[in-house]
Amino acid sequence: MVPLQAFSPGSVRSFQGVLILADMLADRKPHVASVTLHWMGAILVLTALLGGLYVGYYAAGCCSAEGRLVFLIHAYAGLTVLAVAGARLIFRAAFSWPKPSGDAHGRIGTAVAGFVHFSLYAIMILVPLTGWILATAMPCCWGVPGLPDVRVLSFGIGNPTMAGLGAAYQVHVTLAWITIGLILLHVGAVLVHHLHLRNDTLRKMLPGRLRNRMKGSGRAPAPQQ
Repeated sequence: MVPLQAFSPGSVRSFQGVLILADMLADRKPHVASVTLHWMGAILVLTALLGGLYVGYYAAGCCSAEGRLVFLIHAYAGLTVLAVAGARLIFRAAFSWPKPSGDAHGRIGTAVAGFVHFSLYAIMILVPLTGWILATAMPCCWGVPGLPDVRVLSFGIGNPTMAGLGAAYQVHVTLAWITIGLILLHVGAVLVHHLHLRNDTLRKMLPGRLRNRMKGSGRAPAPQQ
């Protein structure tokens, strides 16, 4: 590694300025890759949930051609969520997350936000994983082509018996309903930040053009008490 003394004072000051600017940008908005993965994950989660609700409650199975197609969309969307969740965790560890401005959350709000975010990451891993276990154990049209057998991770609930399949299905469905509840909490918190607290929490997580459009709309921040 080349010591800083080898560079001119002007170069050192410029380098320090770049680091300070990077910290300031990290405080203002997340990394663009994190924003992209966030919206990819959101679209995939909604696709998987809607497909699962259709197959599980409307079509009552996947043995028809239409039900089979929707089931496969549900399954592959869920498996892609697993990959996106892993990528999001990597970027979350590699790049600092913006700090909330002022005391926007408070201690209780910060704790609740942390719990919901941790739960969403856990759900984005557990729901696809339990679905994967279920798909490799289920017969007939519930199978997913190309999936390796991961029932070794199921701790017995994915055994190919009626009791094992029923347990795996119940775990998967219960986690899916918990996912819906967490999404509603997450969206509700975002709306509180945007409509009541009037900070830029929502704007930070929007893609570039939408973020700039909201910035140019002239929305005045809430007066500080």
